[in-house]
Amino acid sequence: MSDSIKYLLNMKRLPVLIMMVVAASFLAFKTMGTGTKNSSVPPSKYEKILKLVGEMLSQAHYSPQQINDAFSKKIFNKFLGDLDREKNFFLQSDMDALKRFESKIDDEIKGDPVEFFLAAGKTFNTRMEETAKMYDEILSKPFDFTIDEDVILDGDKLTAAVNDAERKDRWRKKLKYMALERYADLLDTREKNKGKEGFVVKTNEEL
Repeated sequence: MSDSIKYLLNMKRLPVLIMMVVAASFLAFKTMGTGTKNSSVPPSKYEKILKLVGEMLSQAHYSPQQINDAFSKKIFNKFLGDLDREKNFFLQSDMDALKRFESKIDDEIKGDPVEFFLAAGKTFNTRMEETAKMYDEILSKPFDFTIDEDVILDGDKLTAAVNDAERKDRWRKKLKYMALERYADLLDTREKNKGKEGFVVKTNEEL
């Protein structure tokens, strides 16, 4: 048995499955995309991968896992949580729609058609494309730094945005904060290097 397999079988925590499932879902995302280059790859490939994962976890001699609905819910929450950790992409309607898979991932691991990872990946790709356009639109206009605003960057303190307007406003505040943070860093660098040979002091307008 290779060292990598021994390592996987001897990990004590849930991430064993997470690592394998995410690997399977990554393959799903790669074939999905927006074009047709890989569209001919059959879903049965993913089903075989997930089935193998289930067999490894249920038969491994070290701390075998029960592949059931409770386990499925852990994977569901972990996967979506890691995919959109800061709650910047998914809308609440997306989470509600994906909720139907919450107790079905264990069945997919046992051989049912792979649906959850493909559905989650398709939705995520769509939201990423929307966000890219939103990002460009926000940055096309100057920020108003005369307005005091609060921004929450910790995803654990947020729920998914209820609509596009809320999601866009979150991005606007986040980008505004990042711009201020960058500006503060440049001012700090200027102050630290002031007087050093070869260092050019820029005005605030140039920064």
